[in-house]
Amino acid sequence: MSFLVPCELSGLAALYETKTHTLIITAKGEAPGWYIGPFIEPEPHWVGGLKFSLRAYAGGLGKHPDMKPFEVTYKMPIILPNPVVIGKEVIIATANNPHGFVVPIRYTGLKEDGSTSVITSDNSDAPNLSVVLPPITIYVPGEGKPFQITAADAGAHGSVRVCYNKAAIKLEDAGIEGNNIKWVFEATKLGETNIEVTSMIFEQAHPAWAPLMKIQPYLVKVVVLKEDSA
Repeated sequence: MSFLVPCELSGLAALYETKTHTLIITAKGEAPGWYIGPFIEPEPHWVGGLKFSLRAYAGGLGKHPDMKPFEVTYKMPIILPNPVVIGKEVIIATANNPHGFVVPIRYTGLKEDGSTSVITSDNSDAPNLSVVLPPITIYVPGEGKPFQITAADAGAHGSVRVCYNKAAIKLEDAGIEGNNIKWVFEATKLGETNIEVTSMIFEQAHPAWAPLMKIQPYLVKVVVLKEDSA
């Protein structure tokens, strides 16, 4: 079982790589010499935006080991900013502050000459009820190979939206199977790309209430499998 890490932080940062659609969370400081860690992990069931925690695995009983310096990074594929999730900041919890530190997100953008700059985002109209689930990794064995993803139907008042990079994959088919929506994609080139499924779910008994926004990111890795030599 992992535990929140008591630590002396010297830096927290949240950077969004616009070109690769990747949110990068970094923490550094000093912490006890845990058995495994420290490491950063998302809190998927926290409603209200993007929350992470700095954790570690303890080894044995007794007092904490001596303090040691650390620097850890966590990368999450996600499309930001969007109207579903609060894209201006993240929250990072530690044992010293279980409610979490609020860390603003810096966005990278491409200048006309192709170099990278940091830009800001105004996402003040984002709803407060949103959940970002941990990313799911899909391995595709080469170009031209099909793969599929599914999402639960959001009901009569809800909606489901899928976002993807049309330069890396193409949509071959979509339909309903039981209570699920299914998309069939085909990989068009090797490498990594992201898919994001956003569901807007309304309370059936009170459809006028604010909906719950649920985001499921997918990291698609299109690779060439090595053949076994005879």
